[in-house]
Amino acid sequence: PGEGIISVDSLPEGRFVGRHDRVSQHIDIMPTPLHMVAYDKPLFSFGRDMFNDQDADFAINYYGSAFNFMSDSMRYVFNEHDVEVFDYVNDWQAEHPVTDLQPSDLQNIDRMKAIIQQYYRHVRGRNFTIKKEGEN
Repeated sequence: PGEGIISVDSLPEGRFVGRHDRVSQHIDIMPTPLHMVAYDKPLFSFGRDMFNDQDADFAINYYGSAFNFMSDSMRYVFNEHDVEVFDYVNDWQAEHPVTDLQPSDLQNIDRMKAIIQQYYRHVRGRNFTIKKEGEN
């Protein structure tokens, strides 16, 4: 892990030390401690294990009539019609939309839309639990 990043493997005597400066959100709370205690049963969560370096860092919320998707340095604002992209590290007031999108921006936009679509599919179907084998 990078400097300032906490890793489960680097916790001395099981205590937390250091600082977690990666993007995370409240829904990451459940999967993180479950991973730390080696929980091995299926679970349903839109969150992720914050200590898993393989997972892409992001946070998503709905605010001001739009979805906001935050990556390590970019903010994607989706009003269900258009997407505006902002470099929140250098333009935290979101005054200057980024127009020269990089491939990573296009991937994040697709990921944001897929998360929103999956969320609404689960809400509409009222299926928030893992079904046991043979269940409908």
